[in-house]
Amino acid sequence: MLNIISLSANRDKITWPWKVIKNLMKWLDLIWYPYVLNHDLNSTKRLLIHDDFFAIKKLNTVKKETKIILWPNLYNMPRHIPNYINLNNYIYLFPSKWIEWMWKNFWYRWKTYVWPVWIDTNIFTSSTNKKNQVLLYIKMRKNKDIEFVKNKLKKKWIDFKIINYWQYNEKNFKHILKKSKYVIWLWIPETQWIALQEILSTNTPILIWEISKLWDWNISNEKQDYLLNNEELNYSKWVTSAEYFDDTCWLKIKQKNELDWAIKYMEDHYKTFNPRKYILKNLSLEKQAKDFIELYNIHYWLTYKEWLNEKLLNNKKLRSNKLVNLLFKIYDSKIWKNIFKFINKILLKSK
Repeated sequence: MLNIISLSANRDKITWPWKVIKNLMKWLDLIWYPYVLNHDLNSTKRLLIHDDFFAIKKLNTVKKETKIILWPNLYNMPRHIPNYINLNNYIYLFPSKWIEWMWKNFWYRWKTYVWPVWIDTNIFTSSTNKKNQVLLYIKMRKNKDIEFVKNKLKKKWIDFKIINYWQYNEKNFKHILKKSKYVIWLWIPETQWIALQEILSTNTPILIWEISKLWDWNISNEKQDYLLNNEELNYSKWVTSAEYFDDTCWLKIKQKNELDWAIKYMEDHYKTFNPRKYILKNLSLEKQAKDFIELYNIHYWLTYKEWLNEKLLNNKKLRSNKLVNLLFKIYDSKIWKNIFKFINKILLKSK
């Protein structure tokens, strides 16, 4: 039996961490696989800590026989891990090879494993709709890059729609995808690519303007200083805004002067790509969920059959799931955002 520790699982708002954990739970339900959500850390032999910093702080209370896997939705860089937390006996998952290499470059020396996240290919399916536009998908790229792409599309009289990562709405996203010939991907260095996988699952190819360094994106200096120091900002080895996939899925460019011919190529050849086939073979919900279950066998010698036969060691809850859900509702509400803006204005005036 698996104990999933996740704050996002109690949230109503759709986020990328929410999608990953909900997809895992969906697949476990389909195969009648035993798991519990947010139970006491010692309630099962197998523990998955998804995005809960409070649970991480309690790792020293977990019994040695409990086998633990840590999800990547925890820390941005190794230096953000508090000194009092020792992760030596656990497996830290990374969704991509480049981010694992980067962490090891910056002195993460504990056990790691690369395991790409999954998507639900039954929700994101191919469409027979007429394709008459392009989707420009943006996540925190520099304004000059965004304007450069928009101007190129306008000069070529190509109709396009824009989706910004921070204004994501799944219904609108799926609606635009149905009418899109291809997607132009303007993202920062990325590790999980859930949105990218969803696009490819609809059999929509992608034109990617690749990023070169960690710093090559649009972010406030205050937030940048917290996320990345100077050495990290200039890190460029293996950095990418898209990994894993092959030439059946996309066209990749690195320089802005390549954009003209790349757009022309996509306009002429977008029908020749077959990205959904790649996703179904390599990154479907079923395949990746099976691979995830196998992680406990690979690293801890806990087999699938043993998992099925395991029972709860205690029925205590780590916290009230209803309370966490309520707190998230308050946090995600417009009222909270307006209160935050009001407080922020007062603080700015007082300076």
